[in-house]
Amino acid sequence: MLKLTGGRKEGGGFVIAPTIRASRTENDDYEIFEALSVRIESQPPLTMALIYRPPPSATNQLTRSAFLAEFEEFLSSLCSRINGDLCVLGDFNIHWDDENDSIASRFRDIVAALDMKQHVHVTTHTKKHTLDLVLTRMQSVDRTVLKDVVDIGLCDHFVIACDLALSCYDEKKKRQIMSRSLKRVDVEAFAEDFGADLADLQDDDLNDLVSSFNRRCCGRHKCSCATLTNHFKRKYERQFRKSPLEVHRQIYVDQCKEVVQLIQNTKKEYFHQKFASASAKEVFRLVDNLLHKEPNHTLPTNVPLGDLPQTFNKFFYDKVHQIRAELDASPTLPSLTTPQPLVAERGQFRNDMALRSA
Repeated sequence: MLKLTGGRKEGGGFVIAPTIRASRTENDDYEIFEALSVRIESQPPLTMALIYRPPPSATNQLTRSAFLAEFEEFLSSLCSRINGDLCVLGDFNIHWDDENDSIASRFRDIVAALDMKQHVHVTTHTKKHTLDLVLTRMQSVDRTVLKDVVDIGLCDHFVIACDLALSCYDEKKKRQIMSRSLKRVDVEAFAEDFGADLADLQDDDLNDLVSSFNRRCCGRHKCSCATLTNHFKRKYERQFRKSPLEVHRQIYVDQCKEVVQLIQNTKKEYFHQKFASASAKEVFRLVDNLLHKEPNHTLPTNVPLGDLPQTFNKFFYDKVHQIRAELDASPTLPSLTTPQPLVAERGQFRNDMALRSA
C-alpha cells in the first residue's frame, strides 16, 4: 500500500494488487493540498495522482484561490512531463456542480484548458454536492467508465467505483505459505482446555466425534484478537443490503458510528491494561509498535554507502597493525640467565647430611 504524504497527512493511498507492476513517482511539495502519484506499467502506461485538499478554515487559513493557483501548476506539470494515460482523482472540496460558484467555474476552465475530462456528475457528499472527482485525459475517455457512487455510511463522503481499461504487465505471482509457531503454544493450558471440551462429547457416530474433535482442536489453538469481541456483529448491515428502505440505511449508519466508538473504547481499555502492567523497557517497546517505528541503524554520512564495507575493514586492519608496531617498538626486557649451581656448597651439604646420619 502506498500512503498519501505531505501537508497535514490526513490519510489516503493506493491499494495495488501484488500482480500489478507499479511504482511511486515524486511530486513537488504543495502547501494547499496533498498529492500522491503512482505509475502503473501498462499499455499505454498510466499515471494516477491522488489529491486531498483540506477544507478552508480559520485555523489553516487556506484559501480557494491559492488552491487553484497551486493545482493549475501541479496539473500543468503532470500533463507536460507524462506520456500515456493520466488519471487525477480525490477529494477536491470544490462544488463542481455549482454553476454559480466562481471558484468552481475557474476550476472547470483549468481542467478544460488542459484537455482533461471530469467523469463524476452526481452527489458525492451527504450535503448534496460533488466534491470527489475523477479527471482523465480526453484520449482515454473511452477507456474510463464510472460504475457507481454509493453511500456506505462510514463517513460523509461516498464511494466512487470506476473502471479503467488497461493492459497491465503482471508481476510473477509469489506463493505465500503461512504456518503457526507451535513453540508458542502453552501445551499445559491447551491440554487442560482441550480435555475439558472433550469431556462432554456425547455423540455415538464416529464421523461426528472426529468432526467435533477437529473443530474444538482448531478452535483452541487459534490466536484470538485482543480487541475483537462478540459485541461486533453485522446484523444491521445485512438488513441494509437486503432492504431498499431509508430507515434501514439510517439504522446501519448509526450502528456503524456506535461500532467505531465501541472499537475505540475497547482498544483504549486494552492498551491501558497493557501499559499499566508493563515495565519501563516494555513501555518503550509498546510505543514503538503503536507508532510503527523501526530500528534506526545510523550509518556515517561522510563516507559513500558503497565504500562503507571497505572503510570498516580498513579501520580494524590499521588498528591491528598499529598495536603490533607499538609492541615491536617497546623496550626489550632483560634476558634472564639460568643460575649456575654452587658445587662447593652442594658438596658441603652432602657432608653434613652424612655426619648426621652417622
